[in-house]
Amino acid sequence: MSSYFTLSPKTGKFPVGEMERYLSQLPFVIRSPRDPRVYLFHWSEQEAENLRSALTADPEFPMPNVGIVFVSENVVSITQETTTRVRGYLRDFVEWILHEVDCRAEDEEHNEIEASSAVALLSELFD
Repeated sequence: MSSYFTLSPKTGKFPVGEMERYLSQLPFVIRSPRDPRVYLFHWSEQEAENLRSALTADPEFPMPNVGIVFVSENVVSITQETTTRVRGYLRDFVEWILHEVDCRAEDEEHNEIEASSAVALLSELFD
């Protein structure tokens, strides 16, 4: 299964402010110093802070294998080439979004991902 997918609202826009508040409360998530619309999911709070320091100090620092979430009013994209633990954190975030907003999901080739429920969608995306 693809490690990249997008969510988009079926109507209206995503509540970006609410998503930013949700993400900012997670100790293992940092906002990218390279792009404020990007959040990086790490497996520990200390490693997330180490990554923030490295990215701030060196703009050319290579991106490690972390969960990457791009947030905007029209789309949320998620790249999850990372550890099982981080995928669980990403799953929690996706469950929260699906609870808040009626969404469609597409894989990296823009194929709609069919699912009859949020649980089925999450299983399809993360298993």
